[in-house]
Amino acid sequence: MVALIGFGALYALLRVVRSPFGHVLVAIRENQLRATFQGYPVERYKLGAFRPRGVVTGLGGALTGFQHYLVSAEAPRSCFPASCWRWW
Repeated sequence: MVALIGFGALYALLRVVRSPFGHVLVAIRENQLRATFQGYPVERYKLGAFRPRGVVTGLGGALTGFQHYLVSAEAPRSCFPASCWRWW
């Protein structure tokens, strides 16, 4: 079930990247100034790209709960420089 939902999300993201919206995002990534000169509202497209990013991140967190049967605050923890010395 988790793999099926993951592949569905991957398919949806590939559709977004290959759409005109995705082509504009690629143009913004390559050269933001040129995309601005071509008349694309760069800030609006960046804000529009933020929404699918948040949806995919939330879906990944939900699927982690299904896969591991436990979601805790310690799971995504990374080692920051100050806390690394405490554990070593």
